[in-house]
Order: sequence, then C-alpha cells, then structure tokens
Amino acid sequence: AFSQSDTTYYFKEVGMSIRVPKSFVPVASNEDEQLRLKGEKFIEDANNVQVDASSTKNLLSIRQGQFNYMNITITPYKEKTKNSWQKDNEDVKNMLYKSFVEKVTPKNIDTASSFANVDGVVFDRFEMTIRINPSMTMKMLLYSRFYKGFDFGVAYAYLDKAIGKELDAIIKNAKFKK
Repeated sequence: AFSQSDTTYYFKEVGMSIRVPKSFVPVASNEDEQLRLKGEKFIEDANNVQVDASSTKNLLSIRQGQFNYMNITITPYKEKTKNSWQKDNEDVKNMLYKSFVEKVTPKNIDTASSFANVDGVVFDRFEMTIRINPSMTMKMLLYSRFYKGFDFGVAYAYLDKAIGKELDAIIKNAKFKK
C-alpha cells in the first residue's frame, strides 16, 4: 500500500520513523496551533480544568480533507511513582470521553481500551466511536505510552473509513530504532 512517493519522517527523540502517503498534507504550524488551542478549550470547558500543554512538542500533524487528521506529540514526563503515568493517562482518556459526552449523548459514544504492539513497542490504545448523527460517525484513536522520558502520543481522528485505514497503516507500519 506504500509507494515511492510517500514521505518518510524520522523523530529522533523517540527513534520512530513513519511513512506517510502523499495524499496526506502537513498542517501548517499556525493552523496546528489553532487546532491545539481549540482542543484544549474543548477539554477545559467540559472538565473544568486548566490544560497546560506548553511543554508539549508537536512532531507532526497531517491531514487529508477537513476531518481526517493525525498528530504526533511528545511531552517531557517525570514519573513520580511507578504508576503515575498510567494514572495520568487514564485521566486523559476519561477527560476525552467526558468532553464528547458534553456534545453528544453517552449512548452515541463507544470506547475501547487495549494495547497495540508497534514494531516491538507496546502502546496503550484508546478508541472512541462517536455517532454525530445517523449518517456521520467519527473514529478517534489515541496511542500513548511513557517512552524515553516522554509522554509520547499518536492521536488521529477520521470520518472517512478508507482514510481511517490509511491512518491505521501509518501507525501499524511505523518502525523504531532499536
């Protein structure tokens, strides 16, 4: 499914390389910043919290069309206790869920948590299916883990199932420097 015209990205901080089909375009940094601020406000309003993403570094944001988007980030993270990252990650998943419950009824949201092995690196995988209306369903996935001193996350959302398969392939075919 990959071609010679794909773009390969390498993120030295986590030793990850991905191949992105040319149908996806990088999101300009100013637009990416607007999306980040909008996402923060969405979570803050629904959960009555302050989100501080000032130390988060965006490694890549890509999109195909208006509603099919992937974002890869790292945030420096110091584990305070053995399970502090897991607890913080559960809190993030709960806040995401609560944020969408504010917009659509709970019966229109399905969630699933699992683990995903990407080239030998195991991620926490959180999936939300959000039925916006009878003819529109959004899928949102979050792959996250504590890795090399970072809260490392790959988040993507899509409305188009075919584009969703491409986004799935980008993460499933990622490679990590051993």
